[in-house]
Amino acid sequence: MYKTNFNIPGTISITQTFQLVVSSGIPSLDKLLGGGLPVGTVTLIEEDTQGTYARIILKYFLAEGAVNKHDIFVATQEMKPQDIVTHLPALVAEDRTDSKTTSGEKMKIAFRYSNLPTNEPNVRHEFGHYFDLSSTISKDILAGININYWTYDNRIENEEGYFKNPAYRDLLEAIKTEIQLGKYFLKDVNASSNILKIGIYGLGSPLWMSNCDKDSVADLNKFLYCLKALLKSSLTVAVITIPTHLYDKLAINKFRSISDISLRLQALAGTELEHNKYLSDYHGYFHVDKVAAVNTFVSKHPGAIEYMFKLRRKKFTIEVLHLPPDLEVSQDKKVTPSLGCASNTKHLLEF
Repeated sequence: MYKTNFNIPGTISITQTFQLVVSSGIPSLDKLLGGGLPVGTVTLIEEDTQGTYARIILKYFLAEGAVNKHDIFVATQEMKPQDIVTHLPALVAEDRTDSKTTSGEKMKIAFRYSNLPTNEPNVRHEFGHYFDLSSTISKDILAGININYWTYDNRIENEEGYFKNPAYRDLLEAIKTEIQLGKYFLKDVNASSNILKIGIYGLGSPLWMSNCDKDSVADLNKFLYCLKALLKSSLTVAVITIPTHLYDKLAINKFRSISDISLRLQALAGTELEHNKYLSDYHGYFHVDKVAAVNTFVSKHPGAIEYMFKLRRKKFTIEVLHLPPDLEVSQDKKVTPSLGCASNTKHLLEF
């Protein structure tokens, strides 16, 4: 959200908006967001029903931070946060999985459509790295960075305070302490300053639920508000996954409005679209509900363009959805072109 007078590894400054951004670890997502994730922002990822794909995006984000020696803070109640870090994807020199295209793939589109936009599978990183989901990150890389974990094990009753659920207060205090001790606040920035990447998985899941749903929604809203205020004045970037399918539409809209960037994953598995032949190459829809409009009056929101995500053995990609024309015309029905309201008899003026 600002431009520093020195270079921090793993960051670039967007000259048009004076934003300092970091890579998400996914080239297609960086391009979709206008270059990357702005420093000082909160990115919300609305999980798919199983939470699988959201966790993969979070791993890319943390792996990119690890390679750039950014400091990392991981929080979750779904599992041991250490398990997320130890299973980060491995660093590779370059992305070669999409460089080879067969002649059969090229013949899928008729020549008349060859000049139309493609789904752009070969998006390249401007300043990020490439990762292999089939392998885990090197222990040497993890050993050379500062990583802190949070999980709430103290099941005590909450005293009178801002949150009904003490876990939210505990996590917020842990993040605030991390920012203070690491000198990530802007007033403490110097030539040796680093980026802090915060990854929170499964926030607001049943393990976070209070005694009543109303209290759970209120606590989650308050936490997002407080976290956003903390990050605005620090060299910190947060990516949070929330199982929004557990909440009503009103609560979900509130979560989106508080966050700076809002992304939503809609898996095809278990839906009527699972066996759609035109979507067989994809695993779900990728919705961009909100994009950070920082230092600019122009929104980078893609508008009505639809995106799909695809999980391969080695990587996760986001592509523009281009449905092919329906060429399945019944052979027993021959339609003869006619002019205006004329009969099926070929007219002399017809071409």
